[in-house]
Amino acid sequence: MEYIAHIKDDDASDGVNRIEETVTEHSEKVAKLAEKYGQPLRIPHIVCIGAMLHDVGKLNKDFSEYIRGSSRYERGDIDHSYAGARYLEEYTAGTNGYVRYTAQLIARIIISHHGLHDWWTDKCKNYYKSRCSKQERYKEINDNIKQFISDNELNNILIDATNEYSKIDEKIQQICNSEKNTISLVTKAFYFGMLERLAESCLIDADRTATAEFMEGIEITEPSEDEIQRNWLDMKQRLDNKLSKFSGSDSLISKLRMHISDRCCAFAKNDVGISQLIVPTGGGKTLSALRFAIEYAVEHKVEHKKERIFYISPFMSILEQNGDVIREIVGDDNYLEHHSDMYCKIVGDKSKSKEKVAEELEDYELRCQHWDKPLIATTMLQFMDTLFSSRTETIRRMHRFTNSVIIIDEVQSIPVKCVYIFNLAMNFLANFMGCTIVLCTATQPTLEQCKYPIMLDKESSMTGDYKQDFVDFARTKITPLLDNKGGYSYGEAAAVCMDKYRENGNILFVVNTKDAAAKVYSEVSNLNKEESFQAKLIHLSTNMCPAHRRNAIEDIRDMLNKGQPVICITTQLIEAGVDISFKCVIRSHAGMENVAQAAGRCNRNGEKVCGDVYIIELKEENVSSLGELTEARQQSINTIIDVMSKKSDDYLSVDAMNYYYNHFYSECTDKKGKDILKYQLDNPEDDILNLLSLNSIFRNSNEFCRDGQAFKTAGDNFRMIDNNTIDIIVPYNEEASGIIDELNGKTTISQALELQRKAQQYTVSVYDYTFKKLAENDALNEIKVRQDEKVYIYALKKEFYNNATGLSTEGKPQEAMFV
Repeated sequence: MEYIAHIKDDDASDGVNRIEETVTEHSEKVAKLAEKYGQPLRIPHIVCIGAMLHDVGKLNKDFSEYIRGSSRYERGDIDHSYAGARYLEEYTAGTNGYVRYTAQLIARIIISHHGLHDWWTDKCKNYYKSRCSKQERYKEINDNIKQFISDNELNNILIDATNEYSKIDEKIQQICNSEKNTISLVTKAFYFGMLERLAESCLIDADRTATAEFMEGIEITEPSEDEIQRNWLDMKQRLDNKLSKFSGSDSLISKLRMHISDRCCAFAKNDVGISQLIVPTGGGKTLSALRFAIEYAVEHKVEHKKERIFYISPFMSILEQNGDVIREIVGDDNYLEHHSDMYCKIVGDKSKSKEKVAEELEDYELRCQHWDKPLIATTMLQFMDTLFSSRTETIRRMHRFTNSVIIIDEVQSIPVKCVYIFNLAMNFLANFMGCTIVLCTATQPTLEQCKYPIMLDKESSMTGDYKQDFVDFARTKITPLLDNKGGYSYGEAAAVCMDKYRENGNILFVVNTKDAAAKVYSEVSNLNKEESFQAKLIHLSTNMCPAHRRNAIEDIRDMLNKGQPVICITTQLIEAGVDISFKCVIRSHAGMENVAQAAGRCNRNGEKVCGDVYIIELKEENVSSLGELTEARQQSINTIIDVMSKKSDDYLSVDAMNYYYNHFYSECTDKKGKDILKYQLDNPEDDILNLLSLNSIFRNSNEFCRDGQAFKTAGDNFRMIDNNTIDIIVPYNEEASGIIDELNGKTTISQALELQRKAQQYTVSVYDYTFKKLAENDALNEIKVRQDEKVYIYALKKEFYNNATGLSTEGKPQEAMFV
């Protein structure tokens, strides 16, 4: 009897034909793909066995009847994921050592091919054992497996798989043996967990790709090695042409940028694992990093050959700023920009027909699933989710990092809670997945000196001794205004701002909170009205929707380019990577990395000999809810004191930043004294590092265990950015108001989803207390988007959106933006 894996309707002219795909056919396709994905990772036989056995739970009459629609069973009623695992568990019973470890690894990825699990649960239950003990339909399934794959065939592949596993195990032991015992145990268990996630990624992607090919006729073709190499050479030529336009410039800054770029290009001749590109703000690090990546791919054709390049940015504003430049260099066909705003860009292209837009959107979504373009630019959130989230669509992409160059821009923006798991994951990518990682920043955090350190190359600096670069690019002077006892009120700070504006003609004032931005903006606005020559005053914060913020930043650029007087009051969203230059900057007291990034928005292109940057304490600014910022502020004070004690005023020197980060990381604990860098959870006894390694709380043991991780709990709790917020669509412009009106009308579920995706650029996220305040003030329209379910979205009433400062809880009349 043939057992069915999938079935589809084929609409033919003479009626509807039903096409069936057998379990054998599907499994062979999946095995072929999985083996291909696993080959460069040196685990082809491990994932091949997982692919061959992942669906053997469908080798029974009940499932075939269910899939044909002729049974009482519904989706999810029949557990088909346990059977292959149980079969392997029984097949290798009585063995030990590497054979047993290998079989159990494969069994776990079979069980999890539709979603991650905790192998030990919070009830101290061995979930793996319970799944492998299931009985339902197993006798029938077991009888059919012999016809599906012979013992001899399985044994031969298992021998090769065991050899693969043993080599990885030896490498893990070798890497970890030099560490302290407790740290070594955690690191080993973490790496074994990453190995499992990687194998799972190969299986999930192969399964979904083969299924889509059968069900929807979607066939994914990937370039040959020759095509990949030609792509790199073409990119190199385009980049060289672009750089040749700068190389002849008489500008000192252009010459300094080319000197950095040339050193990066030369560094590509080395074998690189994890390196650092430490470049002063305005030093052209993005193009330099891209030049290194392309040159590295060209240079290393045999060993360490590269299949793709990833450009990872912490902020969409940086992606949007750099996207067109990267696209120009690599070419449209070789480039994928993966972030939430791309949907709006595609559907908002009025120059194309609806059919063309739909076609482009379908292709874009397919590419985002596969990450198969030569160069992929995406956010830090997408990157970290791929490594740690429990969602299968993110796990699926992990193996795509294989043999890639990964450029991580503004690496200092990694949340402190993620530091340890980030470090260990980068070590795994470099040592086990053939990745070359470039950590880019002007303020390099001392990740290599943490308790769980990142494993930098022995010669890790891409530009050699970079201290002189900071001297050459020094364009600002930092002046702490922290001696005003108790700090400055908002009114006093506004007065300082206006004084510095009069001296310079434009000024940027960066604060830590949205509330402070609104209050300072109001105070400065009042003072500005009294000026005989008023400045153009602009506010920026996440109380403004993304479209609003983008337009405001473009307005600022335009005014600065025209030499018009402008004052910008903003939260830190403008700091990292936004190519904008003011003559003077004021920064509310924060960490030294924030001061450095704010300084990077001052005199960026050397418009004057030296730009002034002031650090100011706002006594009314409440930062208690901003987590580690309190410790960062304390360590920045300590750093300033240390620099002063050395009779220096270079607060952003390489030595000063090393002092700051070393002390910050060592002192970063929560209220209960727990190490924040482990990613602490609400349960004070647990953290994500522990869940992804020893899982000692759930297992009730601190002994080493390579297969006890709580992947689901860790993945469900992992948030790169805390998102306990509620999204509200705001009536920023006519298009936004039109979307709200359409959602209020009658829509199908698919229409409502499309409108919600269009509304992303007009959405503001608020915390619960702000949402309650809006609700109390009758500021929200509640829209029920699914009549059969209690699924609501919220839209802001027009009088509660201010075209200068964005969302307001008070519902004031509209104010004109000073532009």
